[in-house]
Amino acid sequence: MRSVRLVLTILFALFFVSSFLTAQEKWKLEKNAKGVKVYTRTVPGSDYREMMAVGVDDIPFEVAAEVAKDYNSYQQWYGMCKTLKLIKKSSDSNFDMYFVLDMPVVTNRDAVIRVKTNFDFKKGRGRVTMTSVDSSYKKDAGLVRMPKVKGSFTITRLGPSRVQVVYQIHADMGGNVPAWVVNTAAVKHPFDTAVGVKRQARKPVYTEQANKLHKTSYAVPR
Repeated sequence: MRSVRLVLTILFALFFVSSFLTAQEKWKLEKNAKGVKVYTRTVPGSDYREMMAVGVDDIPFEVAAEVAKDYNSYQQWYGMCKTLKLIKKSSDSNFDMYFVLDMPVVTNRDAVIRVKTNFDFKKGRGRVTMTSVDSSYKKDAGLVRMPKVKGSFTITRLGPSRVQVVYQIHADMGGNVPAWVVNTAAVKHPFDTAVGVKRQARKPVYTEQANKLHKTSYAVPR
């Protein structure tokens, strides 16, 4: 029975990614390296492409969840990130963060992001959503405020020590940005983010926390 559930979980995860790739039939593979595939697609009415990074790694779901829950350390691994800090906490699963995107050549962009997290440890699925909110926080910082940011992380357990992470985001950078800067960021940001998650998950603190909370005995991922 357990093996049947595992097969169904894997099929669900594969179907989940497939639905992303075929829903509009516009996703384009931009990069495939270090176990991460980066896709982009055009969005009607927007000058900026939607981005998606898909990665599978030998990390227990519980360990990956601890990385996603540790919002105080997001800045250490989030792609092209100059600043990412907590400014308001409604609960452990609902909080606002101030984000500064480190841009080449042009003025850095910023936004206030509302983050919501949900984890189902029994089913092995987790989701982190990120949506920009209107805020006066640091609007006078001399940066360009991004009018719209919407993204998510979806974490799916594929096995006892294996997960799939899908990171998807679309943002309006605001102002005038050269095409080459946009094209570079569209690949670099999701790739660096996905690789950063994998690197962060290998820090012993997350395995130790997962073992303590779930009474498991996972080894630190290598």
